[in-house]
Amino acid sequence: MTHPTRARAGVSGLAVLFVLALPAAGLAARQSVSSAFSTRTPATPTGSSLAIDWRDPANPQGKPYAVKTIVSELPPGSVIDTSAIERCKATDAELMAQGAAACPPGSLVSTGTVLTDNGSPGGFPRFTTNKITNFNNDGELIGIAESQDPPTRVVSRARISGRTVTFGAPALPGNPPPDPYTAFRELRLAGLALVRGGRAYTRTPPACPRSGSWITSFTLEYQDGASERTFTRSPCRRDLKPPRIRVRGCRSGGALPAASRRGCASASARRCAAWRSTWTGASCTPPPTGSFAGGSRP
Repeated sequence: MTHPTRARAGVSGLAVLFVLALPAAGLAARQSVSSAFSTRTPATPTGSSLAIDWRDPANPQGKPYAVKTIVSELPPGSVIDTSAIERCKATDAELMAQGAAACPPGSLVSTGTVLTDNGSPGGFPRFTTNKITNFNNDGELIGIAESQDPPTRVVSRARISGRTVTFGAPALPGNPPPDPYTAFRELRLAGLALVRGGRAYTRTPPACPRSGSWITSFTLEYQDGASERTFTRSPCRRDLKPPRIRVRGCRSGGALPAASRRGCASASARRCAAWRSTWTGASCTPPPTGSFAGGSRP
């Protein structure tokens, strides 16, 4: 299982996100999703975290529906740059034979766990905890899932296009109901920011919107053909400091007569109003008289 995050369990400072699930009308969601950037600051290298829990709405204690595809789309303006860090060029055969050792350490993007549920009624372990290790490659994220009981190893490759990551879950046999596939029950990934030579693997959008949060969408398609979409909101920090307004003909200091200083303040207020649309949510308070520097525009 892969996702565009670099994982370390217990990463500090991860913002908690709120989730809005939109299943088909009248039906409970098959999954709950939360995700987060590790920073609230725009245009900044960032890590991220992801948590997904699955259940069968009609039988919460039973095996969940098996997911087929997970498509995550980061907020507009986000950047995923697979050329920023080292890449893993190992083949699937090399990954199956060597596991994580087949990839260079500098290509590590994320780690985590996924709990699978095969629906076994007994005699064979129903739940399996798999260690997830994700590595960077050109336009993709290579995932290695490994378990100890029973010993297994599965390799996957998630496609990265712009700010969208598409993961295809392996179709492993399982026991119905609700379908004959092994299902994901719990996924956890988390990661730190990755930067090499001043270039970031993942970067937050250049600005924080008026809502005060960045929205990431997740579309999950299931083996039975059902599809559900979920949105998460990541809090971000808005820069409310208004830009310095400079009015032509108004000089700094208190040398101007009072009437001229009042005129400069009025001109500043008009200029502020004209620029207000560029200060997302900022209050429009003119600088005090005497604070203007002359001769240049903002």
